[in-house]
Amino acid sequence: MHKSLFAAAVLLSATAGSAATTVTILPTDSSVATPFGTVATVNPASENGDGTGSAFVSAAQPRDGNGSLEVRGDRSRYVIGSLYSGAALFGFDQLDALSFDWRVDAASAAFAHASPAVRLHIIDPLAGGNVRSEMIWEQVYDGGQSGVTPALGAWQTEGDPNMYLNVRTNAGLFTAETGLNVAGSGVVLDGTSQRNSSIDAWMPFFSADAYVTGISFGAGSGFGAGFLSFVDAVNLTVDGEQVSFAFENAAAAVPEPAALALLGLGVAGLALRRRRR
Repeated sequence: MHKSLFAAAVLLSATAGSAATTVTILPTDSSVATPFGTVATVNPASENGDGTGSAFVSAAQPRDGNGSLEVRGDRSRYVIGSLYSGAALFGFDQLDALSFDWRVDAASAAFAHASPAVRLHIIDPLAGGNVRSEMIWEQVYDGGQSGVTPALGAWQTEGDPNMYLNVRTNAGLFTAETGLNVAGSGVVLDGTSQRNSSIDAWMPFFSADAYVTGISFGAGSGFGAGFLSFVDAVNLTVDGEQVSFAFENAAAAVPEPAALALLGLGVAGLALRRRRR
């Protein structure tokens, strides 16, 4: 087993009629154990634009715990799983819901309508070849406005994202299968405009064999070297099971055995006192 797996805290909790898994990702992790198997967690150097872009777990703006994912421009990616190939995390048609929290730093006021970008990396193995695509969320295309900076310095939750699709390979095959037009850049069009739709609305344009190889977070090309944002509390519902990814700067402290024993004695004493009453 990879050493980093011992550092990654995988917390399992269950309630009546439902199950949830929280996967905690630490700065030192290069892979984590998930319900989909052991998957890589990496900021590929090749995906960092001009040398200033990067994405990493830090304590700069903690969300619920002691950390979050820090995303810097000009261009960057942090990947859970794989960008371009690799094993399936899960079938695309198994994805019931996606939500995440995001924040643009107050120092990023000069970067009009820029927000962190969230991507699902999908491969659809059609008869004529694999269609590789990225389903992308950016706030400007989901309630935002071109040229207008989103709210700065405050965490926001995106619970039902509208996303656009960028077909990276075999765009002609995608068009033949779906009837949708693809621009020269790979962006899927609705007429002559970029198509922005919910995950559910995109589902019919993928075969039953399509699968997700990774989910990534980053800054888009051209955001600028000073752009700064954060992402945390990434929640997926896959086949009815919720899987949450929490970026933490340090693992939560584990109580010492002596402390656990004292807690147990305290609970037992309280129960005895209640019975005597």
